[in-house]
Amino acid sequence: RAVPDYTHFQGGFCHAHEGYQIYNGYGSKASAAALLKLRQMHVNAVSLTPFSYMRDPNQPTPFGFSNRSGSETDESVIHDARYAHQLGMSVMIKPHIWMGRGMWPGDIRMTNPGDWDRFFDYYTRWIRHFAILAEMVDAEYLCLGVEMGITTLEAPEHWQRLIATIRPLFSGKLVYAANWGEEFEKLSFWGDLDLIGLNCYYPL
Repeated sequence: RAVPDYTHFQGGFCHAHEGYQIYNGYGSKASAAALLKLRQMHVNAVSLTPFSYMRDPNQPTPFGFSNRSGSETDESVIHDARYAHQLGMSVMIKPHIWMGRGMWPGDIRMTNPGDWDRFFDYYTRWIRHFAILAEMVDAEYLCLGVEMGITTLEAPEHWQRLIATIRPLFSGKLVYAANWGEEFEKLSFWGDLDLIGLNCYYPL
């Protein structure tokens, strides 16, 4: 595939799956219309976000994949990625974890080495799926994680192994989306990635 010019400004937008109905999520006419409107507004890059769910931030469990109509299925993500490319936009596949009990990914913390190993085994399998999907659709970027600050600061070696596992599967650019503040400022494996990602909510 053609190598994008990464030196030009990316006018990006997080294109979210909305409504969880067949008619208004990824793959729908409403989603296609939204992508077209974004392009008309001179947006030249979009992220697509398939989700999984983790009930307990301290218990490693396998990450499931969306497969029901109206959810972020592989088919719907592929459809929107290809349409975004047709419109001339670059695409980031950005898998994300919903947490239970009002938690967020920054709360994920295992309590012993065995659980850390199991967590990253499950997580790597999940991300590997989307690395293959991202390669299939010629996505320019793959985001390996979002705001998982305790995991990145307490288990960086696991992240480095994950990056090494994914690198041969995906020919685009690898990025991690760090939370602003401590995680972004102390993350130790930026050099293993292609791009630095910052979710920036610093007060003005």
